[in-house]
Amino acid sequence: MGFWCLEWLQRVIWNSQEVASAKRQIKQRLHKKVKKIQFLNDRKMKIAEFIQKPYYFLTGINLPKMLKILKPVYFLTKGIPSDKFLESTYWRKKEDISSALNPDKDACGLLWCAPIAPINGAHAAAIWDITQSIFESYGFEP
Repeated sequence: MGFWCLEWLQRVIWNSQEVASAKRQIKQRLHKKVKKIQFLNDRKMKIAEFIQKPYYFLTGINLPKMLKILKPVYFLTKGIPSDKFLESTYWRKKEDISSALNPDKDACGLLWCAPIAPINGAHAAAIWDITQSIFESYGFEP
């Protein structure tokens, strides 16, 4: 289970009582499935930034590495854009990537497809079959 972003919930729900209710529901539904649920906000992110090195030294948990990955995602949920994810558009390139990323100039990129369907094996298999045939007919890798 990834991180739930409290500020994202507040933007969607707007009412702090509804946010508290949503948090309780999430905890109730997931308490047997996950060890711990973290709700992030700006305050927690600032604390994590401040303690990241001593925390790593004391626990061995690489909080600096976690924050390097988490911060751009967290800020995206707040509507703050990031170039951090541009590197992933070069995943099939055989050559070295220059420091000035420009997927258009370098003829690379990603096509994001996120189909929505009920979560069960039959629907997942149907989506796979549909996307496989469409991707193959247009020369894309699945």
